[in-house]
Amino acid sequence: MIAREFRGEAHTGPELFACWQELARSSPTPTEIRTEDPDGFDARVKLLQLGETQVSYAHCGSLWSARTERLIRDRDAELYKLSLPLQGHSVLVQSGRTAVAAPGQFVLASSSLPYEGGNTMAQGPSRIVQIRVPRGQLPLPARTVDRMLATPLPAKAGFGHLLHRFLTTLETDSGQYGPNDGVRLGMVLLDLCAGLLTHFAEDERALSPEAHRRQLFLRTQDFVRRNLGEPDLSPETVAAAHHISVRHLYRLFAEHDLAVGSWIRHQRLEHCRRDLEDPGQYHLPVQVFAARWGFSHPAAFSRAFRTAYGTAPREYRERLRAHYIRITA
Repeated sequence: MIAREFRGEAHTGPELFACWQELARSSPTPTEIRTEDPDGFDARVKLLQLGETQVSYAHCGSLWSARTERLIRDRDAELYKLSLPLQGHSVLVQSGRTAVAAPGQFVLASSSLPYEGGNTMAQGPSRIVQIRVPRGQLPLPARTVDRMLATPLPAKAGFGHLLHRFLTTLETDSGQYGPNDGVRLGMVLLDLCAGLLTHFAEDERALSPEAHRRQLFLRTQDFVRRNLGEPDLSPETVAAAHHISVRHLYRLFAEHDLAVGSWIRHQRLEHCRRDLEDPGQYHLPVQVFAARWGFSHPAAFSRAFRTAYGTAPREYRERLRAHYIRITA
């Protein structure tokens, strides 16, 4: 994964805004930008390249952009831009519609049609994450996607929630990925974007069979993560919740070199391990963590933990606690 950051330490005010104007004009989808306060303008952006898809995380003051017919004729990379305000509001005018997206709402734009948009500040600078997806990478017809331009799309449930969580986690953990992880992350991102748009287009038939299977896989994983604390969580309950056979579920996970039961157990153990490492929970008995993450029998939990990490859970925590006491004494 390729990550780049643009900050304003070398320039301030009008000089910094002039740099941003040049960046906007030289992008694959050039725009003209303006601000209400060029003298006090401040901004920074982090760019992540995930294969053919790009994600940007921007912190900036009031900023408005326009993509005109002339700029489209000059250069058009044929992108869809899916934006999510994290602080402040995003405004988009395109295809005869006006959308005002609040935090917790996505809004979609096309680089191939004229638009005008910007952000409104709340308390402090605006924070916006934007996904740029080549039009040909989405497994949906353009006419299906274009029906959702300049329309707020909720990000608090379903695929919107999955995508929101993926983007915020990606920003926090971007340093944990290597150069070869970008393409794989980009595929996951594309699947989530297609799922979000297909859901709101109410046209599941627009998905290719391959994309539909990938999205079903993501939905089953999300179900497992949300239900790890249920002792009766099993391949059978996961399959039943998604109205598929257990055999189908096994095949779905096998396509990703995973076994359903083993993956569920690994997720539970990882959560237990993180809780054991938390100094704020050192006072809790080990069996509390086992029960919290769906292990009904303490002895079975201890055996599984020892097999996975080479030590018993109590010994693992005592070693960490001793180290914590030494470094904080």
